[in-house]
Amino acid sequence: MKKLKMARGVTLTFEEGCNKYLENCRQSYVQFFKYFDRNMLVSKITQKKYNEYILFLRSYIDNDVKYKRAITSI
Repeated sequence: MKKLKMARGVTLTFEEGCNKYLENCRQSYVQFFKYFDRNMLVSKITQKKYNEYILFLRSYIDNDVKYKRAITSI
């Protein structure tokens, strides 16, 4: 997930910043469900399943920057 930076010169309002944050969350959510079944019980997401997801991301994403960004959004 991309980090939103609060810096001088940024012309976003608080509401616009929140909306951008929520959009980034949605994108991470979509990425997550390319691997996991939407109806899967949370209790079924084990460490083994998580590790398999990491391997999936590594093969699915074509460059290291995108991969690192995807990993940090989990």
